[in-house]
Amino acid sequence: MLEKGAPDEYRGKAENLAEQIAFLSVEIKKRQEELGFIEDENRKIDEDMKKIIRYSYMEELTEELLDAFVKKMYVYKDKSMVIEWNFADGCRM
Repeated sequence: MLEKGAPDEYRGKAENLAEQIAFLSVEIKKRQEELGFIEDENRKIDEDMKKIIRYSYMEELTEELLDAFVKKMYVYKDKSMVIEWNFADGCRM
């Protein structure tokens, strides 16, 4: 036989579990999105590394090499230069 307060206690526990499930579902979705972002970044880094390995034998700057690695180049009157790379420090720009 059930105790007098048992149904109310059960309902309270069931509601608590439902809240926990909802919270954890949101957390799972967030983590899956983060994982997708990280996997995408890793894929981009792998592509960059393949480019680096492909061109590592080159001994001089060629147009092909510039196209692969340089986004923009700025040359100033004082003969200084700024280069925007297609990637930097393991992260694409």
